[in-house]
Amino acid sequence: MAKKKKVVLKGLSEKEEIIRKINEKYKGGFLLSGNNDIFKSPPRIITGILPVDMVTYGGIPAQKITMMWGKFSSGKSYVAYKTGASAQRLCRECYTELVYTEDGKKCPNCGGEKPMSVMIVDMENSYDREWAARIGMIVDDVLVLRPEYGEQMVDIVDDTIRNQLVDLIIIDSIAATIPTVEIVNSAENQQQGVAARLLNKAFRKWPSSQLAVYSEGGTPATLIVINQIREKIGIIYGSSDTAPGGRGQEFVTHLRLKMFGKSYIFIGDNASEKEPIGRTVGVRVDKSKCSPAMEETEFPIYYRDTDKTISGDNGENVAIVKSALEEGIIYREKASKPYKLEFDDAMEFKTQKVILEKLDTDIEFRSNLRAATLEHYIDRRLNR
Repeated sequence: MAKKKKVVLKGLSEKEEIIRKINEKYKGGFLLSGNNDIFKSPPRIITGILPVDMVTYGGIPAQKITMMWGKFSSGKSYVAYKTGASAQRLCRECYTELVYTEDGKKCPNCGGEKPMSVMIVDMENSYDREWAARIGMIVDDVLVLRPEYGEQMVDIVDDTIRNQLVDLIIIDSIAATIPTVEIVNSAENQQQGVAARLLNKAFRKWPSSQLAVYSEGGTPATLIVINQIREKIGIIYGSSDTAPGGRGQEFVTHLRLKMFGKSYIFIGDNASEKEPIGRTVGVRVDKSKCSPAMEETEFPIYYRDTDKTISGDNGENVAIVKSALEEGIIYREKASKPYKLEFDDAMEFKTQKVILEKLDTDIEFRSNLRAATLEHYIDRRLNR
């Protein structure tokens, strides 16, 4: 039997011809070359919390699924909302921080003018617009979805991704997702594994929707999924921590952060006068497909206004100065000499307090110092 001859269009290589034939037959951009730009390391969305951006090597990966899980009051929603607040100030095309000009917002990288859009899926009935605004979110531009049951949530999120309606979706939280069967039937009835089956289906549908958007040449939404913590029964050795919703979520997520509530921060000298004004929160990178994992950090979250703290703040400016000193971005030749900047020798500061005051008043200076510190940290850690 005679072999079929391969017909290759003029000017196309064999690989290019295979890609053309498959995509033409199945009507989409499903087959791509391995060196396509779409496969490069994903761009990052900064969280607005420098210690977290450092251990994640730039922030959460865009167009992927990130999970934050941990015990109650461990800062899960705070980090997610803070990331949403940062996203609202980033260009939706290239994830670069927008700069305010006389004509409005503009991206210095690509010239884009539109910021990222954010949707919060409020499964826990816990969204508070005053707290969200204190964290930094522009609440007028936020969409809040409050579905009645789990299947509805999964389908709406799926449609939102497929139709490219928003750029960032925060689901708070999947542990509060209730399947329809639990609503319809009496609480006396026992249903085993229905929530896990539903959520495992969700974690199959959402990546599929992201891939479908890629095949059409679009940009899929980024997902931040918040989950709670449970305990395994009968565990004597090792950690008994587990997350509700089945084990499928562990494999699908691109970045997985475990949150820890640590010590409370008090104000007052005497024990009788001490009042809690915040809490130190720990973050550990359990899994990452785009950077080294198992790195850990911590940062404060302040809940009350005092002479030295602001409610909703996370001590960002202090973290910037401390990290910049460690990375050598801020330096001084002698103890008697002023502080200088590695990227601008013309600027001098007598004390660290002066630098903090400059960070409070000069947004451009703050952005440049933060970016230089983060970039130096990533280069040093990856190239050591």
